[in-house]
Amino acid sequence: GLYKMGTNQLLNADVNGAFNIIRKVIPDVIDQGIKGLPFNPVVLDPLVSEPVELRMTKLSGF
Repeated sequence: GLYKMGTNQLLNADVNGAFNIIRKVIPDVIDQGIKGLPFNPVVLDPLVSEPVELRMTKLSGF
């Protein structure tokens, strides 16, 4: 679904909910910004027996 913001813009309701959860758990996330992710993404390929880990060195835009 869509959520209509105070600025009359539409935003995916799941994105809005996730943002509100982050804002409540980490109140100063807006001021400090997100510096990194607390997990390492893993790519699963059914044709490869071992998972390949992707390591992020820098988030774009931060």
